[in-house]
Amino acid sequence: MAIRGIMFDKDGTLLDFNRLWIDITNIVVANICDRYLSSESIYSVDMLTQRIKTELGINNEEIRYDSPLAYMTYKEMAGVVYDNISELITDTKEQFEQIFEQEYNRAFSTMEFDCIPTCNIIHLFDILKDRNIRIGLATADNKNNTEKCLKKMHIYEYFDYIGCDDSTVRPKPCADMFDIFCEKYNLKSDEVIICGDTVNDMIFAGNCKAHSAGVLCGLTEYEDMCGKAEYIIDNPEKLIDII
Repeated sequence: MAIRGIMFDKDGTLLDFNRLWIDITNIVVANICDRYLSSESIYSVDMLTQRIKTELGINNEEIRYDSPLAYMTYKEMAGVVYDNISELITDTKEQFEQIFEQEYNRAFSTMEFDCIPTCNIIHLFDILKDRNIRIGLATADNKNNTEKCLKKMHIYEYFDYIGCDDSTVRPKPCADMFDIFCEKYNLKSDEVIICGDTVNDMIFAGNCKAHSAGVLCGLTEYEDMCGKAEYIIDNPEKLIDII
């Protein structure tokens, strides 16, 4: 393959997904419960906490591979939660969506958290740069939280393009972020690999008519990637063996 660009997913692909997002989400859920639970509610704090976490895809402090947390934007996740506990919420759905994202932003800005890479990302990116391969990102996270994570990992400066949930592009698996990346650097779709850890990333690659590499360092098992990813690799660093 004549590869000139690689577009990465962020969570579960470049950084360890489970620990970061469970810790952050536990804070968000606690704040949502505190905001909406009243003394007259039929729910206890524990009951509502478990219900929200289940809807977001957390079971026994593990995130399901097909969960809303794995691939949805904050707005989309908020919609899932709202539809299941709307009887407790006095705000409109649009207001709740804003509050939900604000709680995640607040957690990211106030909580001390680690961004643990899934492999030696800097080594991989140094090799990609040496080969003049453009590096892009496509994530469901928003701009501020994405930049915080990338800077904590010391890889922010490597990216030629960062696509995230900024209200100007449609989220994956729509091809908007990919199209912007390719247009910016005059890349053809078959010159780009999309690398991610979820089936949604592989659907994204199909919609973009790009090559696909599914990594097993995130939430998805080998069996889930079979038949969906062109390449299945342990982690992104193994891309070196493909390109």
